[in-house]
Amino acid sequence: MTGVTGPRLRALLAICIAATGILPAAHAMAGVVEVFHADSLAGPMRELKKAFEEKNKDVTINLTSGVSKQLAERIIKGDGCDVFCPILHGRDR
Repeated sequence: MTGVTGPRLRALLAICIAATGILPAAHAMAGVVEVFHADSLAGPMRELKKAFEEKNKDVTINLTSGVSKQLAERIIKGDGCDVFCPILHGRDR
């Protein structure tokens, strides 16, 4: 499997998170953000979590890693998450 790595992956993840509206804004934020992500994104997601929480002391990010399809099934069955970062295969790239 070919993948996205390094700066390109970090940029992609930042865009994914920005699209959800959880990146820092001019207003104070507090709370918990639940993130489901593909196992292969564990390293970059830990880096993003650490950097985000250092700049946003009132926000906690909970990371849940797993197989993208199984995480999607959990969401469909009602498990709550704020951000879903799957790995897309085939034509979806």
